[in-house]
Amino acid sequence: FYSDQFHVLESISRAVPPTHEVLVKLHKCDADNYSRAQLARLRSLPGVKLVSPFVNSRAFIDKASLVLAIQGNIALEAAILGRPVLVFGDTKFSEMPSVARVNRITDLPDQIRDMLRRESPSREEIMRGLMSYLGRYAPGCYNDWDVSLTEEENRNMVEVFKALRDHVESSGTCAE
Repeated sequence: FYSDQFHVLESISRAVPPTHEVLVKLHKCDADNYSRAQLARLRSLPGVKLVSPFVNSRAFIDKASLVLAIQGNIALEAAILGRPVLVFGDTKFSEMPSVARVNRITDLPDQIRDMLRRESPSREEIMRGLMSYLGRYAPGCYNDWDVSLTEEENRNMVEVFKALRDHVESSGTCAE
């Protein structure tokens, strides 16, 4: 059911308490794929407002009571900031203390209410979740964050990320 984004958004708009708005930030790489009629249909859903795909994500997250996303950067950023996050897809950052996966679409109203009632995680809990997530990216054959990397290993890792950035920027496509 996640492939029908209109249906998912309709389910979200009906599941969110009437005290909350549903702000939809289309992905900047996907925004051109919607016709005027499709955008009008999204805007017609109760409590739904579309915002520019180019709105600063941080400002968007700071004002959000709950972030719902397929997965992706905005969900990870929200989790790092301790915001409650419901994801529809499988994600590698599910260890984050404020992240939960949507079970069934029929469970969405209960899950949203539960997420809105949750206490914010402590900085320590967020850091543990983040370290667990980042652990799979540690260089070498070990993922032990208690072992300090050498300066050379750090420089090599920086070069890998620079090469990845350069590749993404030169390909002319959006990637997450």
